[in-house]
Amino acid sequence: MRRALLIVPLALLALAAPAAAKTFDNPKGTLAVPEHSSFTIALDSKAGTGFTWKLTKQPNPEIVKYVSTKTTPASQPGGPTQQRLKFKALDAGTTSMTIAYVAPGRNGRAAKKLDLKVKVAKS
Repeated sequence: MRRALLIVPLALLALAAPAAAKTFDNPKGTLAVPEHSSFTIALDSKAGTGFTWKLTKQPNPEIVKYVSTKTTPASQPGGPTQQRLKFKALDAGTTSMTIAYVAPGRNGRAAKKLDLKVKVAKS
């Protein structure tokens, strides 16, 4: 009986475990993620150019929430890096966002634009 009482809570914890975070490397088109999960969009960039990936069209905040951006260090000056934009899927639905590779400065022009759709499925 004691063993059964211990196993039931452990089984419930396993069922309630959050989905593993997913990383999309240089994605295109539509991303599919389960609700209540975290996901990362990893985009290639080059150190020292001043260009940076910026979220220029926000996703619907009721469906997907932007969390943070981190840039991996370059192995050498001017070397390749990755900018990693982290998001949280909150609720089932579909939303879109635009991420642009923007030149330095206040009114920097976008050298590239990435239009993405995110489909969040019930988990």
